[in-house]
Amino acid sequence: MRSLERNKRTIWFSNANGVTQDPDTGNDIYGYTEPKQSKVNIGAPTGYASGTENGVWLSYNYVIIVSHEEFAKLNLVEGKSRIWFHDVPNNARDNFDLTVDLIADSLNEVRIGLKRR
Repeated sequence: MRSLERNKRTIWFSNANGVTQDPDTGNDIYGYTEPKQSKVNIGAPTGYASGTENGVWLSYNYVIIVSHEEFAKLNLVEGKSRIWFHDVPNNARDNFDLTVDLIADSLNEVRIGLKRR
């Protein structure tokens, strides 16, 4: 699958790069890479549940559709990647808009479901 360049919009993303444990609570605390810029085909889903070759998509705020080559460059991970869509971040701790909730791989493309945090 190929996306037209004019349909791509700029996002910033940061991936988890290490984990430590909070000594008081025992919860995992993730460290994040510095945000990187990328241009992807991102848009709002249709607003209702829809059946696809990857199952039923429910309640996602945005969906990114990329080729396998583009996905390999992004290296996003479910539940551990941060996305900035409307703001440019100063660092990985800045308030991010979205998190990666679901990655659905098919023969022709990769769909990435994003939720507001």
